[in-house]
Amino acid sequence: SFTLVSSADVQARLYRDDVNAFLVDVVFEDLERRLRIEQPVWYRIKNADPKTVHMIGGHYYTADANRVFYKGMQIEGADPGSFMVLTRPYARDKKSVFYENRVVAGAQTSTFRPFKLAENYSVSAADSRYVYYGSEVSSAVPVKYHQIDEYYARDLAGVYYRMDKVQGADVQTFEVVDASSYDARDAFAFYMNGRALGAANDEE
Repeated sequence: SFTLVSSADVQARLYRDDVNAFLVDVVFEDLERRLRIEQPVWYRIKNADPKTVHMIGGHYYTADANRVFYKGMQIEGADPGSFMVLTRPYARDKKSVFYENRVVAGAQTSTFRPFKLAENYSVSAADSRYVYYGSEVSSAVPVKYHQIDEYYARDLAGVYYRMDKVQGADVQTFEVVDASSYDARDAFAFYMNGRALGAANDEE
């Protein structure tokens, strides 16, 4: 029989029947809106034990007695007993850090911290050695790192688009803007998707 397992999370609900488990996303996120995915979005949690499946740490994360899942995909190697969500979609267990269902290779679990863009959402994080954008190592350094928006960030020495340094960008005057022909500027140039377009005094 089809049964509601958990509705405590305002962003998702977990259901099961005698064979399968299903996670339903009840939040219309920006990415899903841009892709015009109809809500709610259902994820079948493949190979989950319907008798022990439960939500773990909130939106998108579930587990049974032996496995952890993200959006219905198994997180290989994750330990359900020590697994905890940090800031979605970052999580960790006793030995590894995860971004969505992927291991963040080399990340230190003891010093790892996400940089929040919203109350419970991050695109970047750092440990004592490196900055990470998603699951990849960034060119930035952890000292004074700041995630400006979903794509741009800065540290003491430079500006970054995703994980790559924006060549020539001025840290002190760089700002993200909402314009049709460019998405950022500093005192000397305009930028689109991390690339310089031309001198700032060329604006009409």
